[in-house]
Amino acid sequence: MKADARFRHAVTLAEADAEVRFTTVIAEAAFGRPAQYDDAGRLIRAERPADSRLAMWWLERRRPKEWGKHVAVAVNVRAFAERLAEELGLDAEEILEEADRITRGIT
Repeated sequence: MKADARFRHAVTLAEADAEVRFTTVIAEAAFGRPAQYDDAGRLIRAERPADSRLAMWWLERRRPKEWGKHVAVAVNVRAFAERLAEELGLDAEEILEEADRITRGIT
């Protein structure tokens, strides 16, 4: 791809096309769709109910900071800090603040 700009461009377009197609499939499955009938009332396409799991899957990947799995980790860290504070007679908020400073590299 480094040596051939036309090939690189073709690959980039193919990847973009695939992304659009897959995004469309995920969106249609997440939003669902009503059944479709022809003029005679015959079923053309069956109803597809909305699937909120697919919407969440998309959000987790598209906006991981806001919707990613780290939210569950934060809940687990808080629960751990609260248990630790209770066992050792410490302040849970101080433990969490110290953990935040450590993870951010601030000492």
